[in-house]
Amino acid sequence: NTYCVSSGNNSQEWIEYFSLGGISRSSGADAGGYVHTGSTINLSIGSTGNAGQISAGYSNREKDEYYAVYIDFNRNGSFDDAGEKVAGQSSITSTGNYSFTVNIPNTATAGVTGLRVVMLRQPTTVTPCQSGNRGETEDYFVNLINGSFQGFGSSPVITMNDQRFESSDLTVGPNPSAGIYKVYFTNDFNPVRYDVLRIDGTPVKHGNNVSVKQCVIDITSFPSGIYMLRLTDQKGATRSVKLIKNQ
Repeated sequence: NTYCVSSGNNSQEWIEYFSLGGISRSSGADAGGYVHTGSTINLSIGSTGNAGQISAGYSNREKDEYYAVYIDFNRNGSFDDAGEKVAGQSSITSTGNYSFTVNIPNTATAGVTGLRVVMLRQPTTVTPCQSGNRGETEDYFVNLINGSFQGFGSSPVITMNDQRFESSDLTVGPNPSAGIYKVYFTNDFNPVRYDVLRIDGTPVKHGNNVSVKQCVIDITSFPSGIYMLRLTDQKGATRSVKLIKNQ
């Protein structure tokens, strides 16, 4: 979709840092007060509390800013529909990182759509389509992933011993364990998100992954039994593996 024009006068303030869904972007003042980064943010339908951060950069003294984050859930080329402002209008008063969370409704449909971040100097009210105010706009793609449980299906696990399961893309060990699992990635599979589900498909834990090498999954507080770990990369590709908790 082609979205409305949104840009700012960023000679004195701009979006210095933005992170969400496995994407982290640090930048100075982008030319013209606007940039479409081309980056894709990966978020699961029905997920809550997706952690993000934003910070402002300044050429001179710090000013008070507002920011807001929008997602075009219905893919109609507009960020103005009800429920599409997913974070903000919150205040930035220094160069530090400010945290926010994003919830993705269960009614969202899977696929790629637009995500917009707008930051403006107070007291201007943030809207997704405006130009000329002091600040900056960044656009991203967001890939909304169907988070519904599809069953264990044909497992990527191809070998097993008493310490770990292995596949061509990941290694998990030890497995079984008392609830701590180290997951190593290979073959250019770099997940940005993990989900832990009970064997009946009920999600019990999720989080973002920031390392291209490994992550650590901790389910020590959960009852013993069999769980599924589902890993999702930036393109929406997934790998799943059983986790056996024996204590």
